[in-house]
Order: sequence, then structure tokens, then C-alpha cells
Amino acid sequence: MPAIDRYDGPAFYVLRRYLRETDDRQLRVYILSAEFGIINARKRIPDYDRFMTHYRARELRQQTTRSLRLILQKTQCTEVFVCAGTVYEDAIDIPHLKQTVSVQVAARGQGRKLSSLHSWLRQRTNRRMAETKESNFEQEIAASLQRHPHIFLRLMQNSLMVAESLRDNYFITLGVTGQILTAAVSVGAIASHFTCEGAAWRPKTIKGTTPDQLKVIVAAIDDLVNRIKTNKDCADLLGGQEKALKALRDSTISVEPLKAEVIIPTSGSRAGQMIFGRVIVGETAGKTIKLGSNTIFAPDGRISAINIATGQPVEVLTKPADINEVGETLAHETAHRTKSKGIIQDDNKQTNNDENNARVRKACGYN
Repeated sequence: MPAIDRYDGPAFYVLRRYLRETDDRQLRVYILSAEFGIINARKRIPDYDRFMTHYRARELRQQTTRSLRLILQKTQCTEVFVCAGTVYEDAIDIPHLKQTVSVQVAARGQGRKLSSLHSWLRQRTNRRMAETKESNFEQEIAASLQRHPHIFLRLMQNSLMVAESLRDNYFITLGVTGQILTAAVSVGAIASHFTCEGAAWRPKTIKGTTPDQLKVIVAAIDDLVNRIKTNKDCADLLGGQEKALKALRDSTISVEPLKAEVIIPTSGSRAGQMIFGRVIVGETAGKTIKLGSNTIFAPDGRISAINIATGQPVEVLTKPADINEVGETLAHETAHRTKSKGIIQDDNKQTNNDENNARVRKACGYN
């Protein structure tokens, strides 16, 4: 019998139901067994009578670390979710794992643990739906452009004319045009028929970016504008639709280094573990919204920070920035730009900043 069907705990019920309902073939599931160590969830195993103990967990720890390293190398995973009891966690070197991949550990306690698992799986579902929708949109555009190549030339010309004359609305024009251009280029649609010297034009209100960062920022702005226009709770939190959109249009977005401080003890029981961090991903200064080139846009997902415990530079692993994360940050800073009463304006304290992030996520629907 496959391992995923052999075990009967509540977490396995939640996981099996998710796999039945979503057919998520990108999710890689591995099980920590007291008898076999780390095994693929699809591996067929016999029934056995062995319990995980602290002694057995410590005995398996080195083998588990080696197995997980090989699995990560093979699968190229960028995110790991660990759902295990305290005894089983003893067999997993979590700090070592966090050095190579973004790791989320389920909350302690049966109810909270299952809630963490359910929430993480739901986030995967939302991301997959968004990716599928975007992929279908691009496929439809590509097919249409192959049938009617002249439309692409006319559309690009019109888009660039509008963008040139209405620069403060660049994000709407460029966001849609970028998707159309991506779809066209991906199938080689009429690329040889189009030449435009103005195609390299970049908005004056965004600076300090790489091309990839610019693409994410433009898409995030386009998405945020849509949320403000269609979600009253989001618009109200950011100071009202008209005020929020004007503040966003009038902002200068700058990608530059921002403050990042952490405490990572070098000795004691928590040596090597980050126990506190003040990592700023975005901040507002006048009409400028700053995005951290070393934090939210950290190269290769490696945040450049200062370890307060030693005063030395240190790298902290995180996941690469995506449209949702950048959009949430822009929404947060837009609320500062409008001086909205919906958030705590003085959020230099981490607790206030976390509260503001939670309010933005809830009102604007960021996951």
C-alpha cells in the first residue's frame, strides 16, 4: 500500500482530500517514518509496528538531513512545509534546511497544526488558479495573434501612443501590453513584422530597477489598481478609491537598499537561528515609495542584513518577490501616502507594522 494511504492521522485526511480535489501534480509529498526514515508518499510500504521516540528521532536526524538535501537538489523545490509533531521534529534539522530553502513549520498543537496545513494548501490552490488564468489568457492572445497578425502591430502602436501621452496611467497600458507582448513572442507571432524605436521607453516614475524587477512592479501596480477599483474594503483601507489611485499615480517608485537587521546568536541553544528581525521591504518618504533591493528584491532570495549579535553582514534566505508580495507592499505604502486612518501611521514598531500588513492582506485579498 502507498505510504500516503497507509497512515491514518488527521493531517493525512486533509492532505488526501486536497490531492483528490485539486490533482496538484506539482506538490511533492514526503513522509518521515519511524521505520524507514524519509520516504516518497507514493512508495509502497508494508504495515509495521514501530513508534517514533526522541531516541529514534535523533538516530534518524543525520539520515534525514542527507535525504532532504538530495530531494531538494533533485526537485528544485523553492518552498517546504513541515507538518510534524514535536518528537518527529527532532529528526529534522530545521535550521540547516532553512539555509537552502524557504521553510514554513506548522503551528504546535493538533488544531493549530491542521489549520496551518489547510491554510498553506489553500494558498497553493489560489496561486495555481491565478497561474492557470494567466496562462490561458496568454494562450488565447497568442492564438488570436497568429490568426490576425496585423492586429498586433496596430495594438502595439496604439498602446505606445497612449502611454506616451498619458504617462501617469502607464501602469494600465504597459501592464496589458506586456502580457500581449509576452504571449506574442512566446509563439514567435509576427515578431519580424514589428519595429518600433519607442518600444524601449521606460516610465520616469520607476527607478533603480532591473528589467525583471520592473516587470514585477508593473504587474503588481496593475493588479493593485484593479483591487482598488473592484474591492471597496481595499479602497476604503487605502483612503478611498480616488485618493488611493491618485497617490499611486503621483508616487515615484524607487528600488534601493533598505534597513535589514536580525539577531542570530553564535552560541547557546539557539545558535545559528534567527530569533528577531527588522527587515524593511518597503517604506514611504514624501512622494517616494521605496522597495528594498536587498530585501523584497533580494538577489536569489538572499536578504543582505546585519547580525546585531555580531555586527557583521549576514544573508537570510527568503522566497523571491512575486506580484502578490510587491502588490501588498505597494498597498501598505499607498495607505501611508494617503495618510489613511485605516492603518497605524506610525508603524516603526514591528508589532504595528505586522498589524498593518494583516489589515492590508485582509482588506485587499492578498494571500
